[in-house]
Amino acid sequence: MTPQLNHKNSAVRRVLKELAEFEREPSPRYTVTIPEEGNLFELHFTIRGPSDTPYAKGLYHGALFLPHDYPFRPPEITFLTPNGRFEVKKKICLSVSDFHPESWQPAWGIRTVLVGISGFMGVESEGAIGSIKWTDEERARLALASSAWCCSRCCKSNADLLPDLEQDSTAPNAKDAEADSHHLNFTYSSPSTSASASSTPVPASPAPSTLSPPPSPPVPSPTLRVSLEPVVPSAAAPTAARETVLPRAEPLGELSRGVVGQGNVANGAVHTSRAQPALEFVASPAPPVSLNVLDRLIFAVVAVMVAIVARRFLF
Repeated sequence: MTPQLNHKNSAVRRVLKELAEFEREPSPRYTVTIPEEGNLFELHFTIRGPSDTPYAKGLYHGALFLPHDYPFRPPEITFLTPNGRFEVKKKICLSVSDFHPESWQPAWGIRTVLVGISGFMGVESEGAIGSIKWTDEERARLALASSAWCCSRCCKSNADLLPDLEQDSTAPNAKDAEADSHHLNFTYSSPSTSASASSTPVPASPAPSTLSPPPSPPVPSPTLRVSLEPVVPSAAAPTAARETVLPRAEPLGELSRGVVGQGNVANGAVHTSRAQPALEFVASPAPPVSLNVLDRLIFAVVAVMVAIVARRFLF
């Protein structure tokens, strides 16, 4: 019985779309198979060794383990065919693998990963996880024997999975060219340098074309100074004019339009000359309490208390 796929799952739809592209536009450089029917999150791949390297005559088989939120996270990558470059049945560290999710881009896909793996085979290990460094003679010997290697789950040899096509294997199709353009952004990084090296170069921030002027220092608000001293005019002599300093508000409003008086604005204050002060408070003292009234009040309170006590003891 064929397992039913959840076509509502975005990851399943994405993988099915990419597999359909492999069928429409097969590549002579790599291929993808499904070892377990109904499980789209484990795929097997077969790639040709890169030219001008000891792997040039080899065919190499491996596995991709896609995350359930693919394509937002990269896959796990393992090799199954002995090759002298990567360890067998062990996750390898590449900028397109799950060891570097920070460098992964959702626009990349399975085809991009395979192109990246092929490109990384020609780069020395530099101590990365899953990498080994064998001699070129041993790698060339393994490359010649790799065509007959058979996958126990796919039940086919590498030569059956990726036969030679009529077209030149070095001439990529349109999808290969697109994947190669993504491969230009890949970088190899070892564990010791992965913290400082990134698979996707970050462009430097461009220098500003114009220099912005420094910010102006804040302007302090004018001080509020209002005289509250009462001025008592004298009947014998005219009241001398005195100066009153009023605040400068933002906006001044009616304060500068004649409510206080005509004057000049200078140094954040309004100076006016008037015969009377701007603000005049006359506090009249409260009348003193008559002692007779206070005495009567105290006497009444005491009399009431005495009456209460006497009533309690007598009755």
